[in-house]
Amino acid sequence: MATLGATESRSGNVLILTLLVGACQMVVTMDLVTMGILLPSIGDEYPVGRALLSGLVSFSALTFASMLLIGGRLSDLAGQRSCFAIGLLLAAAGAVVSALAPSFILLLAGRLFFGVGAAILVPANFSLINTVIPEGPQRRRAYGIFGMAQGLALFIGPGLGGALATAFGWRSVFVANAVFMIALLVLSRVLVPDRIVSARRPFDIAGAVSFVPAVLLLVIAITSGSGLVPGVTERLVLGIAGCGLMALFLRIQKRVDSPLLPLDIFAYPRVKSGLIGMMAVMAASAALFILPSLVMQRGMGWSAAQSGVGMLPHAVTVVCAGQAIGWLMGRFTLSHNVLTGFALLILGTFINGWMFPGGGYLFNVMIPMILGAAGSIFAVIMLTAVITGPHPPHQQGVIAAVTFTSQQIGIAIGSVALLSLAEGEGTPLASLNRAFLAASMIALCGLLATLARRDVKAGGTEFKKERMMWDLFGTEHGKAGWTSYAILWLRIAFGAHALLSGINYFHPLVPPAPIGVSPAGPFVMEMDHIGLFGLIKIVEILVGICLILNIYVPLVLVLEMPTTMSIFYLNTFVDGAPRQLYTGPRELFYNLILIAAYFAYFRPLLTAGAHFTPIWRGGRDSAGRDPVTGSVEGEARP
Repeated sequence: MATLGATESRSGNVLILTLLVGACQMVVTMDLVTMGILLPSIGDEYPVGRALLSGLVSFSALTFASMLLIGGRLSDLAGQRSCFAIGLLLAAAGAVVSALAPSFILLLAGRLFFGVGAAILVPANFSLINTVIPEGPQRRRAYGIFGMAQGLALFIGPGLGGALATAFGWRSVFVANAVFMIALLVLSRVLVPDRIVSARRPFDIAGAVSFVPAVLLLVIAITSGSGLVPGVTERLVLGIAGCGLMALFLRIQKRVDSPLLPLDIFAYPRVKSGLIGMMAVMAASAALFILPSLVMQRGMGWSAAQSGVGMLPHAVTVVCAGQAIGWLMGRFTLSHNVLTGFALLILGTFINGWMFPGGGYLFNVMIPMILGAAGSIFAVIMLTAVITGPHPPHQQGVIAAVTFTSQQIGIAIGSVALLSLAEGEGTPLASLNRAFLAASMIALCGLLATLARRDVKAGGTEFKKERMMWDLFGTEHGKAGWTSYAILWLRIAFGAHALLSGINYFHPLVPPAPIGVSPAGPFVMEMDHIGLFGLIKIVEILVGICLILNIYVPLVLVLEMPTTMSIFYLNTFVDGAPRQLYTGPRELFYNLILIAAYFAYFRPLLTAGAHFTPIWRGGRDSAGRDPVTGSVEGEARP
């Protein structure tokens, strides 16, 4: 994809522009998630009903979701710089109106203004990554910063907004937002370049008139509009009307010359499956934002303040994962990165689905939260790159809008479905377990929707023609002999064994053998008492998933080796029973044979004279050389 006006940019300017993109996304997300904590203070000043008060949150979010496509199309037609200015001006104006509002109606009008401004800003803002920021390390870094900003805003926003509201009142939050957005507007006039629009095309008014109410009706039908439409019959009627308007919209798009939604954007490889996967990821990720605080408060008896502190590992994970995204995109294909994200998200929510009263914060909250948060940000950003990367510059606004619309739909569906399960019958932990397992199944469905699609190289512009299912099988794309297929089934068998062994600890699928009756029993019981045995079982689940999906196989084989050696030693030399004399050597045989089968990945570990090649240099020495491949930074890898 051609880069517009960025090839001459200095790296410092590109970094500042990248930070501007991240800051714009952060301020929009922070505003949308902060409103919830301001409602009690606003309700004290304006004595309105609970439904209207909740409308301050839902109305701005609905406006944002329904106007995104219009904002994306305007970005393609009028240019990113213009939409940047219009979006920030409208959003800042909405914040000012909200801060000064003498009545609830004007406050609501300010929130609607903000929703419109955010919808115009966000697609133009993100499209800068794929059009202005140069391909390569700088664009990969921009993806990481964008994802990190979006994730951090979910936690910084409520905390910072709550502190401002407590110290200076709820209006101060809108004043701070307005000042921040005006500062971003000034920076954007300097940093965002003008884009030459090749030809003026008419705006699809008929499409906009049918699309906006269609999205509004569908989202209200799904979410009940924060309680405004509680009846099932009414919501069903709204859903049918929304589907009818959406069908009319699609019919219009096929007939007009300059449609609001050019349908050819879906002709690119993996766009449709990527959007399905995105909705599934966001629906499953709703569990990570909503349910952990319920676990801490209902299942562990923590206060709201303690639960807020308990969410800190999520924010730390988002920061660390955001730092790693650029490196991962440079080292692995987008398909493998997407698989990694899905695997971690499925694993985290699945482990959360087997909470037990004695698990405490470590096993019931922190470990699955870290896995799920890392998987969520990886999957979202990598899928965004898959969906938007191959499109030409004049379609970047609209494809970004479609991507963010799919995110909003996924969050809406996931929040409603998972909260309804969490409020179901049974003990608090039992209900929350059902909700987390449902999130895991949603993520698994999203993974299956993306499995057998064509692979995409990390740059986002080059496509391979082999099917990804061969990558999962790892059989050299169908050209291997019987030995490779034997290793394939050995890897899957070893992975399935590790996965089932790990799951069986948390939820017995088969009756486990009594721990205390064997000579090694006291050792195992003590590990279980201090929590180490449970951690080993979590590692086994991770190893099993990676071996079955053929991702990070060399790494997990090494990760599993301490457990394998322990099983081999205890079963062979401590227990010595006939069954253990078989299972112990079998574990070691599986692991060693697979290490031998993937020996090329371990050969660098046998290097006698190693050089200092830290991760912050990209694994290269002081001369920029990769000691494994021999390539020098800037050269194509062999």
